[in-house]
Amino acid sequence: MQGPQEAPPNAETRQPGIALPVIAALLTLVLFWLIATFDPIPAYTFASTDGRFRRTECPGKNHTLDHLETEFASYQTVAPEAELVRLEPKPWWNPWEWPGLITNRRWSYPYQSANSIPDADPWETVWSADQDPEAGD
Repeated sequence: MQGPQEAPPNAETRQPGIALPVIAALLTLVLFWLIATFDPIPAYTFASTDGRFRRTECPGKNHTLDHLETEFASYQTVAPEAELVRLEPKPWWNPWEWPGLITNRRWSYPYQSANSIPDADPWETVWSADQDPEAGD
């Protein structure tokens, strides 16, 4: 009579591993990250270096960068020394933005923190595209 078969001493014994639960947890984290960083209507804020011009580009609501640049060109007739800067840092953490970081010209504007832009004087009229630049409001 033969007893229970024993594995040779050098044979690998298969034990339940933790690979499947670890892989499932990592995939869950990646999926959560992709869902959490998705923004269906992104918005990007731009301002002039003198603080009197501030606009938001919102492509999903037809507030395009072209329109913003046209308004800023009109503003520069009043303040020629002002430069347009973006107030949004590059979102490297957002995979949905990665293609645009390379191809979209909004990221070619220099970044400046919103805290470093001077606030417009509250008693002074902030520039509007509806104003006549020659009127000197």
